[in-house]
Amino acid sequence: MKEITIVGGGLAGLALGIGLRNYNVPCVLYEKNKYPRHRVCGEFISGVSKNTLKRLGLLETLSDCCSVPRVKWFIKNRKIFEMDFDSKGMGISRHSLDRMLAELFVAKGGKIINKRYESDHNKEGLVSAVGKSLNNGGKWIGLSMHLKGTNIMDLEMHSGIHGYVGLSPVEDEKINLTGLFFKNPKVRGRGKNLLFEYLNSVGLT
Repeated sequence: MKEITIVGGGLAGLALGIGLRNYNVPCVLYEKNKYPRHRVCGEFISGVSKNTLKRLGLLETLSDCCSVPRVKWFIKNRKIFEMDFDSKGMGISRHSLDRMLAELFVAKGGKIINKRYESDHNKEGLVSAVGKSLNNGGKWIGLSMHLKGTNIMDLEMHSGIHGYVGLSPVEDEKINLTGLFFKNPKVRGRGKNLLFEYLNSVGLT
């Protein structure tokens, strides 16, 4: 059986690799960064049935995720909608999720090479699972951080002017706060201060 080469070790690449190894398909995965790592991500999983997770061999791996029963929508801190999920969502940080999936992939016999793939991009059996790279000329910016001391059990979506944020619980009693904002040259800062400045600029403080 020919070996499959996966370029990109995010959720798509790792899930594909695990699925292939479940059928004993030889598989090598190239990922330029090492695990674990933090990513700008909502860190919330929904719409995936237990049967799908079981078929992929992920049900036990994700059994300790935070349970997220409902979603709430807000406009400038005023709740306008609330709904229970048909199947409860799951909250888990990418730092933990990527590490767990990578470990499962390797445990099933997959091989991870932590470097950029620079060989033949047209070879048979090559799968590209890399995300879209946004250049500095993009109109939007995504920012993310973890908070503690905030009692949020549901997925909350807050819409502002030219931006929105989502909050959801993850492990270790933390809350993921991730926002997507229309770039504003007047907003300046670094790290979490930049996120706070953008929250203020779109009216979500």
